[in-house]
Amino acid sequence: MELKEKFKQEREYYPALAHWTYLDHASGGLYPSYSTQAMKAYLDDMSENSMTFREFTETWDFADEMRGIVAQMFHCKSDEVMYGLSSTWLFNIFINGIGMKEGDNIITTANSHASVPYIMLNKMQDGVEVRFVHPREGVTEPEDIYRLVDEHTRAICLCYVENTYGFKHDLKVYGEFCWKNDIWFAVDATQAAGAMKIDVEEMKIDFLTTSSYKWLCCILGIGFAYISKRLQKCLKLVDTGWSCSVDRWHKDTEHPVISEDARRFECGGISVVGLKGVSKIISRYNELGADDVEQYCLSLVDYLYDRVEKELKKTRIYGNFKKENRSSIVTLAMPAEWGMTDEKAAKSGIRAHCPAEGLLRVGFHFYNNTEDVDRLVDFLKTCEQGEE
Repeated sequence: MELKEKFKQEREYYPALAHWTYLDHASGGLYPSYSTQAMKAYLDDMSENSMTFREFTETWDFADEMRGIVAQMFHCKSDEVMYGLSSTWLFNIFINGIGMKEGDNIITTANSHASVPYIMLNKMQDGVEVRFVHPREGVTEPEDIYRLVDEHTRAICLCYVENTYGFKHDLKVYGEFCWKNDIWFAVDATQAAGAMKIDVEEMKIDFLTTSSYKWLCCILGIGFAYISKRLQKCLKLVDTGWSCSVDRWHKDTEHPVISEDARRFECGGISVVGLKGVSKIISRYNELGADDVEQYCLSLVDYLYDRVEKELKKTRIYGNFKKENRSSIVTLAMPAEWGMTDEKAAKSGIRAHCPAEGLLRVGFHFYNNTEDVDRLVDFLKTCEQGEE
């Protein structure tokens, strides 16, 4: 079956596609009907019956079972998966737990989502230096980062896909470098998980996080982290709570036995509603296949690149990245005089985001198609013609 036909059937699960050309996944993903139904069923049951203690314990059994589903997406072991409120919340565990001291430094890019550098900058109060690479029209080369590395570098922290322009880092290259130089490698995958393939073992990643409200198409308030077994042995436990114990239900208050795997870093209750919804989406993603999902999403990106280059005179692809650095996100540059805004695009039935004047960010998921690209290009042609 061709990929186009394989993913065509997915559109029926996303009701919003009946009235939107939805391309704003980098801001927030659409909820599929099967995920919404799972969350609603749970809430309806809670509304009618509340929860017994047994049912409360069963929600944690469900959460533990779901670690295997997340592990399949990350290509890791289930005991390397933990839950948290968000990617930002989870990334704090890494930054605060690797034992940095005065004089150490950590490296990221100036185009990383604010959640990553903000956490890093907080360590400046402890004398840690944060070093920034400043990309050139969205592009960061490995040498740009290596140039900042010295004997005091403790970690390189990157967003797999950078949210404003969609630049995708070659994580395997950085993973190899960090491994050889005894540097921790941490990744925020929020703009990739669910669309771009993630293999933490092949990429030699030590720590990876994602929220679920973008390409995983679910609600705010639930996120996942991968913590390698190597890092688990070294990561300081800064925040703790009852759920990190080996036996959650027969706790020894004075002498707790803390879990030895990634669960030791979980601090308390989790969003069961979010888990009910996102478990359906990740399961579907795993069924569709990470390779096929990425290939299909990138085929839509390539189609957009081709049409913009051949048919548009005043619109260009910002960055015009090499194929290996393309993600599901594309940012289009256009004359500021057009006054492009989110609202202007929405009036033409297109949901996208303007991150800055003269820029329009779009993204393509596995339920988009070439007709969505065509409608976007037609809209941009209308903008060009209106200026003539």
